Amino acid sequence: MEITVLNKQRTHKVSLPKLKKMVQKLTIAVIENLEKKKPVWIKADTLAALIESASLNLLIVSDQQIRKLNKKWLGNDKVTDVLSFPLLDLHTYQHGPKLNGEEIKQELGEIFIAYERASAQAKEYNHSFERELAFLYVHGMLHIFGFDHQDRPSEKEMFGRQRRILEQAGYPR
Repeated sequence: MEITVLNKQRTHKVSLPKLKKMVQKLTIAVIENLEKKKPVWIKADTLAALIESASLNLLIVSDQQIRKLNKKWLGNDKVTDVLSFPLLDLHTYQHGPKLNGEEIKQELGEIFIAYERASAQAKEYNHSFERELAFLYVHGMLHIFGFDHQDRPSEKEMFGRQRRILEQAGYPR
């Protein structure tokens, strides 16, 4: 899986090499978690194909930028910490088109993390900014893969996976 990491806010310095290294580590942990206990809505061959040929974008944005996105796409005129936009419906996904026998990269989705909100939450929860970014990235990834927390059973499933993934990758609470 190819992950693009971009800093789209201008107020705070972000070490992109460090963030990319963290994201790679977390992505491996997410994939291993999904392979270990595959969600019923993702076929085994679909997961393998996505790992091989999908791409994902992670964008660090300002609180103002995420508020605009939240209002435009979800109708919520407020700042949030993370927004995920899945670009593939994994319930109906069929392998993507091929070019010269190789599958063309499919865009799995985009994750937006609000820098200022993440920084404030790191202080509030008394852990590092890096750990907060890790948490928000994994949360976003699980949404991209179809998980949600709209009711108690789905919340238990998603948050349990989050905890295990973060622990495995070295970002425990």
